[in-house]
Amino acid sequence: MADLWQRCSQRRGVFRRERVVTGALTPAQPLKPEVAELIRTWKPGKETAPDTPFVRERILPVVRELVTAAAPETPITAWRLLRYVAKMMVWADETIGSLSPTVINPRNIDAFIVAACKHESFAWKHAAITTLNRVGRVVNPKAWEAQASGDKRLSVPTAPYSLPYSIDDEDLIEMACRLPGSRNPAGRLWSVAGPLGAGLRSFETTLAEVGDIHERADGRLVVEVRGHQSRLVPVRLRWTDVVRQAVACVRSRPVRSSNKFILGSNPATAGVAARNLPLGWEGISLSRTRATWLAAHLIAGTSLPALKMLAGSLSENTLHRLCSGLDLRLTAEEAVTEGMGA
Repeated sequence: MADLWQRCSQRRGVFRRERVVTGALTPAQPLKPEVAELIRTWKPGKETAPDTPFVRERILPVVRELVTAAAPETPITAWRLLRYVAKMMVWADETIGSLSPTVINPRNIDAFIVAACKHESFAWKHAAITTLNRVGRVVNPKAWEAQASGDKRLSVPTAPYSLPYSIDDEDLIEMACRLPGSRNPAGRLWSVAGPLGAGLRSFETTLAEVGDIHERADGRLVVEVRGHQSRLVPVRLRWTDVVRQAVACVRSRPVRSSNKFILGSNPATAGVAARNLPLGWEGISLSRTRATWLAAHLIAGTSLPALKMLAGSLSENTLHRLCSGLDLRLTAEEAVTEGMGA
């Protein structure tokens, strides 16, 4: 019987580099074709893994096999597993010197979170631990059996306030809202594109109509927000195409149909639609979408007076928390340089 592991030359003393031979790990049930195709063609972004020959030829095949063994039910779940497993296996190769499934164990997951993910958000760390535990229990079950009565696991505290979604999270959300199958595709798209693209609250998202979207000469979109805090808000560049798609979906409805993106008058309808997005994890939080939109503007350097006008209302406490969470602190010299404009 062929060896399950392909071993390479030793390095860093007792450590050896190992990889999973294709076919050594198999899922408990056949994958759906669309899931298998996503795993086969997936490539990591630069924030997940460096684009090097070794990563492409040695690490990614291992990652694909580990995720396949975990039997994700949907393409989005598979995409999420691939991101976290790839990041951990790059760390495992550099730190432990092994690509064996045995590196995915409780102790190593905790060490990975502490050492390689210190700058990630609380929410990212929670999602990473949950995802890696899921894969580890499948590919290295003995480690979890031993851990059941063993060492105490790392505890990641929950943030006392709403955290912005990461870039990866926004990619996942966009992927989910574009999925076919919704009875109201315009509503699904707009339920996240309005809040993430223009910082709209649930009732503002529900009230919006196609006629509220205006295009400038430079191709950027602006939303004319309805409600007691009416205002004009530019759509973030990364959500512009999704808003355009939502508009196109409304305009493709039969003649005399509603011009609203979200059908229904309940002000909470948009929030419900966002929470029901098929993500493979907890639904979208509109408090986090609001924080994400604000964070994007702070990072982009939008002035405080402009941001207050765009937001409709903005508390000093919210700004303080975001600035602390985003680590936007300046050195004394940087502050002096910026202050030279006065």
